[in-house]
Amino acid sequence: MRCLMWTQAGALALALTYMAPARAAPPLRIASDDWCPYICVGSDGRTITSGFLVDATARALELAGLPVEPQLMPLNRALALTLGGQMDGLYAPAIDKRLIMSTPLIRSRACFYTRSVSSWHYQGLASLAQQQLGVIADYGYDDGPMDAYLARERRNHERVEFNYGEDAGVKNIRKLLYGRYDVVLEHETVMHHLLAQLGEQAFVRQRGCLENYLPLVVGFSARRAGARGIAAKLDAGLAQMKMSGDYARLLQRYEISDPDPAPAPRHQDSLH
Repeated sequence: MRCLMWTQAGALALALTYMAPARAAPPLRIASDDWCPYICVGSDGRTITSGFLVDATARALELAGLPVEPQLMPLNRALALTLGGQMDGLYAPAIDKRLIMSTPLIRSRACFYTRSVSSWHYQGLASLAQQQLGVIADYGYDDGPMDAYLARERRNHERVEFNYGEDAGVKNIRKLLYGRYDVVLEHETVMHHLLAQLGEQAFVRQRGCLENYLPLVVGFSARRAGARGIAAKLDAGLAQMKMSGDYARLLQRYEISDPDPAPAPRHQDSLH
């Protein structure tokens, strides 16, 4: 009888084990600063709540059962923590071989902006020689000649000043309007949003754009186990979203145009 009771109890325990719900995967912590409409901070000013890159990443990884927990911080800190393994990834880093990168979720063009009274126009890197340029530290702008120029001039504060912080884009606009900078470089879609938010559209003019578009990717920490697999799942989820129409609907929601609507091949640096 006792043997039968133990057998029944064991069978019940085994059944309960199989009936128990699978343990949810811990959320991936992916960080960045406020860069709306790609990465947008909520009304509390302390948390990332939406944005094209945020929503596209969350939806694509959700298809693989991977939740995401966005983290708000300056991009340079997000990069340092991701490289060190304290953060799982970051949104829209400069193209960096030290990261495990997804395929581009979209591409973005950076342009030059001056006060409306200025007559200066961008005509290649040589035209920046007599201008003080305001940019954001550790941002990528074209994964090409402009990013190389900024790397060379990083310590030349007479030519280039790098801003830091979660609101570095707003700081750049204010310094431009106050005459601290001659020119600001910012991604076109983001600058359009910032100027509308600040009500300063009449006082700032676009004065030319970079030739190369920057691929906007999610960069994962090479120190995180399974990072390449996570990047592959993000790529697969993004492809599914494009096929289902979810990707196009997300673009429409954020009023963003995609300059490269075809599924993009993996950036070569992500293979290293």
